[in-house]
Amino acid sequence: MSLQFIDNAAIDRRTRRLIRSHVAKGRNVGKTRPPRSKQSKRGAITPTPIYNRHSGIVEHNAAVGLGKQETIEIERQIGDGLSVLSIPADLDAKSRGLFKSALSFINGPICIPELRNVIDFEPAEAKRLWIQAMFLDEAYLHCIIAMFVAVVNPVLSRQGGSSEAMYHLSQTFRLVNEKLSSREALSDMTMVVVIAMTQFERSQSQYGRGLIHFNGLERIVELRGGITELLNCKPGLAQKVLRADLEFALHLGSATCFRIENLPNYSTTTWLLNKLVLNQKHQLSGVMSFRKLTASLQDLLTDIANLTWLLNGGAGQRIQLDGNTFQDIIISLGYRLLDISSLVGTRPLSSHENILHFGLIAFLTTFLLGLSGTRPDYPMLAGLTRSALQRQVEVDKDSQELILWVLFISRATIFSYCDDTWLIPMMRETISSLGLCLWEEVCQTLSKLPWVNSVHDFPSKTIWSKLNSRSEITGRNQNNSSYRNTVHF
Repeated sequence: MSLQFIDNAAIDRRTRRLIRSHVAKGRNVGKTRPPRSKQSKRGAITPTPIYNRHSGIVEHNAAVGLGKQETIEIERQIGDGLSVLSIPADLDAKSRGLFKSALSFINGPICIPELRNVIDFEPAEAKRLWIQAMFLDEAYLHCIIAMFVAVVNPVLSRQGGSSEAMYHLSQTFRLVNEKLSSREALSDMTMVVVIAMTQFERSQSQYGRGLIHFNGLERIVELRGGITELLNCKPGLAQKVLRADLEFALHLGSATCFRIENLPNYSTTTWLLNKLVLNQKHQLSGVMSFRKLTASLQDLLTDIANLTWLLNGGAGQRIQLDGNTFQDIIISLGYRLLDISSLVGTRPLSSHENILHFGLIAFLTTFLLGLSGTRPDYPMLAGLTRSALQRQVEVDKDSQELILWVLFISRATIFSYCDDTWLIPMMRETISSLGLCLWEEVCQTLSKLPWVNSVHDFPSKTIWSKLNSRSEITGRNQNNSSYRNTVHF
């Protein structure tokens, strides 16, 4: 190609075009240009091989140019998942991992699996405040991590996680003290943190220490206008406060701090009447000397019987309780029971009513699950119920049926296998005096009082099997070798 010199002093439009053309000739010299038809084929998108990790087969994605949907594989996110979120504390790698696990722990429902068909344990609104607080308040974040380590992950605690829990708990104390000395002392977030601190202590069975936190919480409630005002403006917070108050009263034997007069009446009977125009009171009128009970115990027993009917699927698919309403009902029933008498207060004069009262409280503990989803121990309630049963001397049929119910419901809730040494002989004697033989006969007697089949049947069948494996029931024909074969489980 010949050289061509350009005068740079006078470059016009024509000259620039000539320069570009000349350069292009130099680049493309010796090359051929394919026809447009071949160019369009060559521009089509070819399938890209994709490895399917589930089937282990190499597949080809559909070509967009052929009008099919393209398959795109999203790569795994790099990082711990928290880098894009704003959290109120500077955490190291270990604590960030615990934060993620604690977040899942808080977000998960605490439920009774056997009752999922009648109770919705996952109302989104109830969780929102407690999840949001982890991203808004440093003290609450530290408290939840400490709770997760100490309660939900005992294996980690045994491997040195307890020091991790104590670190986060000490941070919680420091930050809460700062809150209480500032304008935030009465804020919602301060209440959230203190509630979490009481939950932590209760989960460790440290009710004395937890009561110190609760007394401070009670003072905050008073300064904010009282529990009635809190129920009106912040029902989610109020429910947690009342639940804590009820649990402290059940474990320490004291009266509740808040009075039943200040709480709304979450009556199961009223709720069912509104929903179904139904009341189970007529079924109790001739059972267990119902009419001899005080009016307050009659109303309570009726409400609990209505709740039992609902939990046993009496309403079918017509209605389902949401978790918040269910908790409100349980808390209200607990307050009403302790309003009749606290555990160490003035007890009912009638031994019949006394044992029934203990049995109803034991029944209620079925639904008071701890943070880990398990039922906590109630040593004071168990001891008082044991003493009342062992002092019982009445032998009429109503009293024997009541004793049998209290024995079984308490073994399913507040008693442990350590009680079997005295419990099984008393069960055997009571069953014999009532002339019962089959498990179905026992069930029919137990169902005269509150009994949730899906929850209470299994542990009771276990103790029934244990009872019959030791010896035959006293009062039956012990020489009849076929007797045991008539017992159906």
